[in-house]
Amino acid sequence: MTIERIEVKKDGYHVFIDGNEFVIDEEIAYSYRLRKNGEIDENTLGEIVQKSECLRCKNYLYAQIAKYYKTEKGYRDKLYEKGFPSYAVKSAILSAKERGYIDDSSFAKRYYEKYKDVKGKRRIIAELKSKGVKSEYLDFMSEEETDLSSIVSIGEKFMRRREKTPEEKLRLMRHLASKGFSYDEIVRAVKIVFSSDE
Repeated sequence: MTIERIEVKKDGYHVFIDGNEFVIDEEIAYSYRLRKNGEIDENTLGEIVQKSECLRCKNYLYAQIAKYYKTEKGYRDKLYEKGFPSYAVKSAILSAKERGYIDDSSFAKRYYEKYKDVKGKRRIIAELKSKGVKSEYLDFMSEEETDLSSIVSIGEKFMRRREKTPEEKLRLMRHLASKGFSYDEIVRAVKIVFSSDE
């Protein structure tokens, strides 16, 4: 097969062969000495495309990691969304995990620390699971004590301009339940909130 033309663009070398266009990473294009009117066999082309996709995917992933802190699932979904093939996605994710750039356990701990004062454990666990964090990385939360003063603070903020009536008490309990706090935590916090002015 003959390389008809090569166009250098922002996302790499666009190599045209037999009416087909292949986007090849610049580094790979140089290492295989791709040039206009050069000959290339089908196996070598397949190898070049595969290596290039893996390298482009890894570079894109590392750029994402530098900008955003996500779970493995979050990064994987983004790579598939960008159209990278599964072999390239698997290779890039594995590379990042081996270097410690993707760590769902660390993500879960940071997420918990960020939201523990405004959300209950059950809600945080549900959110982390929806982000693809495995249950084994969430076990640490069972040992963590929920700070009752945080729940009371949320309750007081909710009740700031409300009358302390039985109806509002139920609304407050539903509000705290929606935040993911346990029934026992809610009962204790509501008792404090409703006795604060007495």
